[in-house]
Amino acid sequence: MRTECSGTHVDLSAVYRRANRAATAGRQAREARDESGRLAGHFVTPYRMAGKRGKNDANGAAAICEAAGRPRMRFVPVKITQQQGQLAVHCLRGRRQGFKEECTALINRIRGLLAEFGLVFPQSPEALRKALAEVIEDASNELPGVAPLALQRAHLHWIDIELQIHWCDERIASHVRSDDRARAAATLQGIGTRGETTPLPPTSPTGAMRQ
Repeated sequence: MRTECSGTHVDLSAVYRRANRAATAGRQAREARDESGRLAGHFVTPYRMAGKRGKNDANGAAAICEAAGRPRMRFVPVKITQQQGQLAVHCLRGRRQGFKEECTALINRIRGLLAEFGLVFPQSPEALRKALAEVIEDASNELPGVAPLALQRAHLHWIDIELQIHWCDERIASHVRSDDRARAAATLQGIGTRGETTPLPPTSPTGAMRQ
């Protein structure tokens, strides 16, 4: 089956999808022997009519069709289940929408509560952690009866989040030790201990997705 989008013929027997949250659908399509190509969202956006104001299903489908027909379009390989499972650890720990972001937000929340009572401390989390325990136990400050209890709960939550981050780091480090490609990526400048374990593309050829 073929169709025409803005003068470009695209083979719709290949299922072109946005890369975000499409790994499961891509694997299912391959199991059904239907070749699946996944497009990263930032490659599709330039082809959407009316820009951000034109975000709807029709314009999105047309943009995907247009982008998929470009001769030099780069597609995203479909992750295998093991890769997607490892990615779950990165997502939980991550700086965006993960334990790390939650920890930063909690620290800022604690600072804000203390500042309302005139208690300001150095910016580092280590300095705040040390001072927080003293503030909770200090009966001479202006904190009312329930405020130290609230801060104590926040402190316990902070400790729990850091334990979760430590667990994620241990799982990531274990994966590096057991995966040859992750260890090879660790030798690249600027990758870092956690970046090197971000799931790598499947070893199977992906060029066939453009056929």
